[in-house]
Amino acid sequence: MYRCLVIMPFLPEFDIVFASVKSALEAKSTETTPDSLIKGGIEVLWLKDLRHAGRITDDIVSELDEATICIADLTGTNPNVMWETGFAMANGKPVILIGQNVDELPFDLKIYRFTEYALDQLDVFQESIREGVRQTLNRYGLQPSLQTSAPPVVGRTYAVTGSTRPSRRGTETRVQRLLEPHLSPEITWLCGSNGTVDSVALRFLLDHGQRIYVVGYNAFDLSDEVRELVESRQTPFIDASIERFPKGMNGPTNRDILFCMKADTVFLLWNGTSQRTYALIDYYLDQQKDVQIGFI
Repeated sequence: MYRCLVIMPFLPEFDIVFASVKSALEAKSTETTPDSLIKGGIEVLWLKDLRHAGRITDDIVSELDEATICIADLTGTNPNVMWETGFAMANGKPVILIGQNVDELPFDLKIYRFTEYALDQLDVFQESIREGVRQTLNRYGLQPSLQTSAPPVVGRTYAVTGSTRPSRRGTETRVQRLLEPHLSPEITWLCGSNGTVDSVALRFLLDHGQRIYVVGYNAFDLSDEVRELVESRQTPFIDASIERFPKGMNGPTNRDILFCMKADTVFLLWNGTSQRTYALIDYYLDQQKDVQIGFI
């Protein structure tokens, strides 16, 4: 099941708009016809309904990181919506912009796909948003030949991921120091697919001729840099959301479970503030997995 995160003001007048998006995408995506949006369906979520105890910013970052695609309602150019939209775009997420007035769009956003809607014509809007999601996901998808299943465990396997937005220069230095002693043609590497640590580690391992599989939360979870490396170097990609795991095997996400099951050692590069990476450290230690932590 893929996740569509709807970004819009937390105001009652947007309830009907969210309901229309949810109805349009979830109903269509569960059909078993050639017209289905994506295999496995789409779960449509609004951050307003996903808040937990703790800082709201942590919820935003967590949900945006795990989203397959985002739909941002820029009606009224709400400051929180603008921040969340910019964050999603900066992290390479497919984003569709919607709103009730195209003239409200800031100049820098007028180059992006925009679906205008009227509250008294939401049936027309539903057809437009379905088509927009279909076209956007097709544009972000990888060639089928590059997608594969998780490999069987043969020899030693290492996994590497970490904080999404640390210093690039510091990450490059730490990746080299942490991973270089373990380079070997006999090692299989599993590498994350989004964020600074993942892209730097992937480039380093590819440049050193290592055997690598890139692992994403879903089929569209690739930053622009990782997507370019996967396509140009013909690196196999694993969609963790459709992998099968033994009953009772739990973890923060399917990707993290896959790393836990397949890797002898998990390398986590942490900037000291990322709550997600901190939670991963706890998870792998609880699973008695060998963890190597690199501070950036």
